Amino acid sequence: MLHALINGLGLGLLLAIAVGPIIFSIIKISLGYGKKAGYAFITGVCLCDALLILLGNVAAEVMRSALEYKNLIGIIGGCLFIIMGIYSFFFGKKPDFEKSRDIQVDYRKRDMAKFTLQGFFINLFNPGPLLFWLTTCTTYSFLNTNERILLFSTTLAVVFLTDFLKVNLAQKIKRWLTPPNLAKLHKATALILTLCGVIIASSVILKNFISW
Repeated sequence: MLHALINGLGLGLLLAIAVGPIIFSIIKISLGYGKKAGYAFITGVCLCDALLILLGNVAAEVMRSALEYKNLIGIIGGCLFIIMGIYSFFFGKKPDFEKSRDIQVDYRKRDMAKFTLQGFFINLFNPGPLLFWLTTCTTYSFLNTNERILLFSTTLAVVFLTDFLKVNLAQKIKRWLTPPNLAKLHKATALILTLCGVIIASSVILKNFISW
């Protein structure tokens, strides 16, 4: 269980520092429409993540029916993380805060659900979270149900907490998001993702080497 908790914290922190359209949307909505709108938006994002995790784990159950291949699944999952990290580092589209001003919301105080739905669908139609959660759920398909619940609950809790902080610190974060800082953070995220893949794959290989 401790292993699941640690991995959940690690995944949550990785997503927290990842640079993408979500963080820019959080800042813009929080600054333009207030903190309540920001809270509604991140609630939608979190609900979408929960749905993607649920769907990913449904797919992972298929993997559990072939647990004799769990080592292969772990290695493949780790390699996918490595590929995603390397691709993001060298070929990923660099984040640009100034180009992310395409959100137009007909704001009404009584209609906070609009921001929740916006957060949900922006996250849903962003291919990054879908690929990330599918890969993660598949990689950890060898865990039992309780361990997976703990892992993904911890991840979602960390992500929601850090998004909550982003809403409250939107003005300060915006000043910090200069092009050089964005480029560094983008590369750091890619390197961390690659490192996660290396750790996952190498741990499976090492475990089998020792047992052999």
